[in-house]
Amino acid sequence: MNIYQGSRLQLAATVFCGLLLGGCLGGGGSGSDPGGTTSISLSGTAATGSGINNATITASCADGSGFIQTVSTGADGSWSGEIASSSALPCALQLTGGTPNITLHSLATQAGTVNITPLTDLALGLQINLLSGQTLTDWFAAPREGGSNLASLSSTLTEAADTLRGLLLGAGFTLPANWSAGATTPFNAPFVADPATDPYDQLLESLAESIAEDVNLADYPALLSSIVAGASFPSAPGSPPAGGGTVAATINPQLVGNTTLIFKAGIGEGCGTLCSFTENQQVPVVVNADNSLVINGKTLTNPYYRLFSNTPNRAEIIWKDGNIEYALTNNESGEFSEINIGDSARPNGPFNVPTFIGQLRENVISSPASALIGPLAGSYSPVVVEKSSRFTGNSSLPLGDTVEVIVSNDGVVSIDGYEFDPSQPTYDFFNASTSTSQPELYYQATVTEAEGVTLSLAILLDANDRQPVAWRLTRTTQLGPGSFSVSKLDLEERPIPQDVNDFFTDLKALSPVVLTLVVDEPTFSSGLALCDQVVLTLEGDGSVTSPWTYDLNPPGFTTPGAATGALGFDVYRRSYARYSDETGSRRLALRLRSRDLLLTDDGQLDLVVRSFEGVERDRATTDLTQISSAGCTPP
Repeated sequence: MNIYQGSRLQLAATVFCGLLLGGCLGGGGSGSDPGGTTSISLSGTAATGSGINNATITASCADGSGFIQTVSTGADGSWSGEIASSSALPCALQLTGGTPNITLHSLATQAGTVNITPLTDLALGLQINLLSGQTLTDWFAAPREGGSNLASLSSTLTEAADTLRGLLLGAGFTLPANWSAGATTPFNAPFVADPATDPYDQLLESLAESIAEDVNLADYPALLSSIVAGASFPSAPGSPPAGGGTVAATINPQLVGNTTLIFKAGIGEGCGTLCSFTENQQVPVVVNADNSLVINGKTLTNPYYRLFSNTPNRAEIIWKDGNIEYALTNNESGEFSEINIGDSARPNGPFNVPTFIGQLRENVISSPASALIGPLAGSYSPVVVEKSSRFTGNSSLPLGDTVEVIVSNDGVVSIDGYEFDPSQPTYDFFNASTSTSQPELYYQATVTEAEGVTLSLAILLDANDRQPVAWRLTRTTQLGPGSFSVSKLDLEERPIPQDVNDFFTDLKALSPVVLTLVVDEPTFSSGLALCDQVVLTLEGDGSVTSPWTYDLNPPGFTTPGAATGALGFDVYRRSYARYSDETGSRRLALRLRSRDLLLTDDGQLDLVVRSFEGVERDRATTDLTQISSAGCTPP
């Protein structure tokens, strides 16, 4: 999930503003302190889209000194500070706090302009990892030591900028003309944050959009962590995705048969001129044992799975009709969910996912909102646990705020002044509680707020008693053909169950803990191989501001803060967590990323990695017997 709660779009935009800061040529000046010593002036812009206001900037220079006065940013992100003399250079710079609240780094090698943006942060993060394997946080704590000391980093700053430049170009981004090979313009080019005219700001906006569209990236810190760990950049908006691929698929026999579904556009574009389905149209569908799919009388053959990081997504089996894809789920479990319809001529993200048009699903008349939501009638008081920066409600809705939710006997739900009434003309209802293989079980009601703007409420249910454990408001705004802006508000029923808190408290007492991979399915790409070791570190206390979270890192590798693990991470949320007491152990399944934590009564820990639909693929453990049996060397 998101360590900056709900800031996916905010930090994505943040990234862009910062990016544009880096790339110009700048001059500087010097002055004199009261004692007559010549000082050196450093100045620049700190931004993540708009300027970062009221942030603190700290310098750690080659001679051990820093700024001779407190340095903070102005409302437009501009800043200025002085160091004692040129002999203090180079200096490591760290920005913390401010609005938006973020930590970024840069490097001053000479007097004059020094920008502090996600571009400078990314370039340094990559180069420091290459030179010493350190994180930015660890490096800044002692920048004069180790393989990425200030002298080494300064001498390779051009290489650092070129590395980032190559990654961005490879992902399809358009770079400013003055950021040529061999230039360090992201660090020292004077910058004005104006997306209408400044090419660096335009680059930042593009990067922010790509982060927002990537389901695997929660925000800028997630991007930094993944890029340093060796992942590729998300594709630039409008460019051909770099990943993806397909392999031949076979239909699950349990899905063979015929039915009649209805077409719903939902948050999709609808068919337009691409297909012939109209809203609520009944569509006959036949799934045949010979792997063919018959849609409205037309037979499609040669189905395939889409590859995600070289791993087939067996949950979806896909047929193609020209540029139109029909993706049926769930082929892995054999439990029908829906058929999603997409336009493959307009792929999105690194895995070539088509633009969503709509879906064919079971007729919701058989499970109307009043019949399913009505039995939940009552008053609820969930708290805000995550909020997109762009989400605006009828009240301020800060993190930790309690929000009243009223559910009536006829299925009407009121929350923060919004009403979801089945009798409204634009009301649409979807029952996503029937497929137990899904990470989250929920009822979803959607209404139209304005032309091109919908507001959805997901009532997230406990897997056992089907009572609400969380609520999610999602506003979707269509910006243009195939382009949408999404913002969310997540609320959760509190307190967290005591057995879950006890589980994490016991696990935290073991943290950090080294696990060894003892089960490895070669066809499943989890990033680990048999006998590899991974360190699990648990953080948090279960509160809204410090949720239970764990990071996975290679031995000897640390990451800055929670939810930034180089090999993965998870954050506990009631909507997708499944806790169970088992004989001799306790299990917590965090379904969003398909991992189980199994804590035995004798203090052993197993981490189980599953496929999209719950099949065990990899297992890592602290159990020495399992480790030896797998032919691995105990840690």
